[in-house]
Amino acid sequence: MSIRQLLTDDDSAVSPVIGVILMVAITVILAAVIASFVLGLGGNTGEPAPSPTIESSVDNGNLTLEVTGGDDFEASSATVQGTINGNDVKFAMDAANANLGEVTAGDTIRINTTEAFINEQKITSGAGGGSAVANSGGGGSVVPIDSWEIEIIWNPADQDSQVIYSDSS
Repeated sequence: MSIRQLLTDDDSAVSPVIGVILMVAITVILAAVIASFVLGLGGNTGEPAPSPTIESSVDNGNLTLEVTGGDDFEASSATVQGTINGNDVKFAMDAANANLGEVTAGDTIRINTTEAFINEQKITSGAGGGSAVANSGGGGSVVPIDSWEIEIIWNPADQDSQVIYSDSS
């Protein structure tokens, strides 16, 4: 057998080598695509949840949440919920007459407890314009707050809900 015949007639090893190279390349590309979806690299394009700084206090039957800093957020995208003295509390921060557009540092969320608090909850604007007060609908005497647990839920229309504030006593 001559060298010339070896070079021209022996191409049986070329096909398996190219096949192996193509299979490895396809496997690497497929693994990269799957990893990007699993790790969420191509996912959520929404804005990150705000993280406001809020201080809570109880005074004369009022649970007061004072926004002292951190990120601002739209009241229309937030809900306050939890329990006060074992009673469920839930209201939208932008309910009728709240006059609370964007929640910023200096704003106050005041939850006023009375005997009728469980029956009807609504928000009315506070005297400072930058506050929201959750009152009972029908008056009654103030009930001291013995225990409470409150969360502010950020729930924009196009994203999943997230707790942006939580506190209890």
